[in-house]
Amino acid sequence: DVITALNKLGISTERLYNITGINKVSRYETAARVAYKFGLGSTVFLVSGENFPDALAISPYACRAKIPIVLTPKNFLPHSVKKVLRERQTKKVIIIGGTLAVSEKVENELRNLGYEVTRIAGSSRYETCARVNSTYLSNPDRIFVASGENFPDALSLAPYAAKLGNSPILLVKRSSLPAPIKNYLEAHRDVGDKIILAGGEMALSDELQWTLDNY
Repeated sequence: DVITALNKLGISTERLYNITGINKVSRYETAARVAYKFGLGSTVFLVSGENFPDALAISPYACRAKIPIVLTPKNFLPHSVKKVLRERQTKKVIIIGGTLAVSEKVENELRNLGYEVTRIAGSSRYETCARVNSTYLSNPDRIFVASGENFPDALSLAPYAAKLGNSPILLVKRSSLPAPIKNYLEAHRDVGDKIILAGGEMALSDELQWTLDNY
């Protein structure tokens, strides 16, 4: 029905997905299909497919650099992931998130398959986010702030942030700045008038906005 409605608006569509078994769609195979179609180069970001924060943290840079984001369960590499890594002739896999998100077992399996593996992680989703942005977007032109407690605002924002260039998305709590995010902001006070909040007051409180005004 959605496709029919789009077609009536004169918009053509293409669906990217894979089906596992009977009437079962796998998020891991879908992500692999997207990676195969749009990714460039020999590097892949690997993130948990069981939670959203790590994928959101890396998404602006990944989109800008056209490096695909591939999803995995915590404790094993799906066949679809192995297949896309092989077919893309991947050389380097960068894991985003700690071992509670992507286990050492998966990391070791990747190394045993011959890939160069590195990991960017912190003790929380917020520290991981700060480390990702310190690594890849250390000289931001502007900073976007979105909820780290749910995914829609940051997810919809990521392509725009990528289009603008050096524009990280910082994940925060509704009414407070986690310490790693605060430290990142402290290091980039020169961007103070270009901090943009994404989401309403139910996602990011007025109190948080007042706190960010200090930057």
